[in-house]
Amino acid sequence: MHHGCHGSRGRTASSAATSSMVIVTGNSRNTARAAEKAAPPLVHSDMFSPPAWRMSNCHAEPRLGFASGKTDDGKGLGGFGLIRTGCEATSRCEKATRPDRHYKMTIVSTTLCYPTPTSPTQGVFVAQRLRAVHAQMPVKVVAPQPYFGIGPVGWPPGSLAPDMDPLAIPPVWRPRMWYLPRVAKTFDAWFYCRALLSGIRSAMGNERPSLIDAHFEWPDGVGAYLAAKALRVPFVLTLRGKLVSRSQVASMRWRMAAAIAGADAVISVSRALADLACELVGRQLDIRVIPNGVDGSVFAPRDRVAARAVLGLEADAKYVVSVGHMQELKGFARLVEIWPVVRQRGGDVRLILIGGSVQEPGYERRLRRRIAEMRLSDAVSVAGRQPPQRVAEYLNAADLFALWTRSEGWCNALTESLACGCPVVASAVGGNGEIVSQDSLGRLVPFDDRGGWVEAILAALKRPWDRDQIARRGSLRAWQQVGAECVDVFREVLNRRGGA
Repeated sequence: MHHGCHGSRGRTASSAATSSMVIVTGNSRNTARAAEKAAPPLVHSDMFSPPAWRMSNCHAEPRLGFASGKTDDGKGLGGFGLIRTGCEATSRCEKATRPDRHYKMTIVSTTLCYPTPTSPTQGVFVAQRLRAVHAQMPVKVVAPQPYFGIGPVGWPPGSLAPDMDPLAIPPVWRPRMWYLPRVAKTFDAWFYCRALLSGIRSAMGNERPSLIDAHFEWPDGVGAYLAAKALRVPFVLTLRGKLVSRSQVASMRWRMAAAIAGADAVISVSRALADLACELVGRQLDIRVIPNGVDGSVFAPRDRVAARAVLGLEADAKYVVSVGHMQELKGFARLVEIWPVVRQRGGDVRLILIGGSVQEPGYERRLRRRIAEMRLSDAVSVAGRQPPQRVAEYLNAADLFALWTRSEGWCNALTESLACGCPVVASAVGGNGEIVSQDSLGRLVPFDDRGGWVEAILAALKRPWDRDQIARRGSLRAWQQVGAECVDVFREVLNRRGGA
């Protein structure tokens, strides 16, 4: 299915059951490469070089370092970037963009958001997609760990994950990424690039990857883009929810735009993000829309009475469940604020909040304090981080799933709820409209309509729902299908670059 991309964010799609291609005229990659060649001379400090990969027919050594100057159109990666020495970007160096044909094809996928022993549910949706890809072509994962002197950022000392897990499926390498909390955020992508190159060296030895596949835009995507340029290998970027918030920061926005425009292929998990990317870059792009899948072996309908018994929930009460990271973005506090009105008008309605505290460690403490202040301890419970199987039990036990999120790329919790047969009420932002595409699945509410949220929750609790029909709709996309669609994109890129 073809989808015109003109930078408008307000559209919602009628269905998210299949992937689609956002195809329009114009070649943004050629524009980005032309801009790179037109860049003024760069002055750099030789802080490090990529490992000594064999680069046939190339007489220049790419380096990464601090750079002065930008491209003439101001869209380069000024401040840091790729520096070529002794190379005029002639055709002899362009030959080096092709992996040598005797190399075994290997995709290096990279992101900060990936499961670890201390945070097994972090980025599980990325891991599921990469496992599906790995079943069809070899994948090695490089997941840098932010690190600041005494320990990993956001975790207590001693929680740093092992440097590698080569027996995982796919195998994982976790190089340390230097990270300065709250300051110098412009350099996060450069630090990410440095960590990624180190991880690739550990994972690949003297071989180059066939392709670098990055997830999320900042710093992951921009850092991976720099690494791919340094190694002269193809680069594929998957747009996810960070694009919405990071695009509000000017220093990140134009760097992300350069990485998106310079990618060999761009995948988006929703049409809403694809539109935003076109708007960000300022021109039309070729983007493949591949929504996330759902694990039907975990998220599937079960008997509601049995699920409540397992969880120790009361049989006669009404339960609303919300799942997400414990952070302001996901809207747990907003639900708590309206809960007295919901109970006043709807009777014994309980709210269960599920999720871990990673990005905002103090959020859960403030949330619990607010619940106590409002004397809602008997009506609102904070279940904290739960494994996927336990989350599925809660979704099967619930009468309704509610997600008052401020922004969203593709919300996996929504699709998992639907796959369990649980109807949803969600804010009308991002890709939510592509998931809740029919009235028979749930309702969408404007983000800032507090009264509308009360009415939507009460109406949904009174309505009889066909939970079997909801489950069939929610389980249409398996991760195997998602993996196959991504492999098609990778093969197209490798064929175009002469490396398949």
